[in-house]
Amino acid sequence: MKFSDLSGAAKAAAILAILSLVISINFTSTSTINGVSTCSFTDYGRIGFGGLALLVGLGGLASARAMRSSVRKANLTVSGIAAVVGALAVLYGLGLILSPC
Repeated sequence: MKFSDLSGAAKAAAILAILSLVISINFTSTSTINGVSTCSFTDYGRIGFGGLALLVGLGGLASARAMRSSVRKANLTVSGIAAVVGALAVLYGLGLILSPC
């Protein structure tokens, strides 16, 4: 597999997936009311780049169907991994998995 074998969508999805793991713009707030503590966490960097990686990765999966078989597997693999990483980044950014709260 060469980088030149990948479609533009697969390349973009991979780059966006990497950015979703690197760029972090997060906000955490805690409050205590009547002795009950609550915590809120949101990471807008992960939501934004992860969402884009998910969408572009799904687009790469759809466009890989029309490719010749020698490059289809590489495009399906890269686009699929990018879509999964993007989905996990969005879930983390929303504070649904591995939240610091």
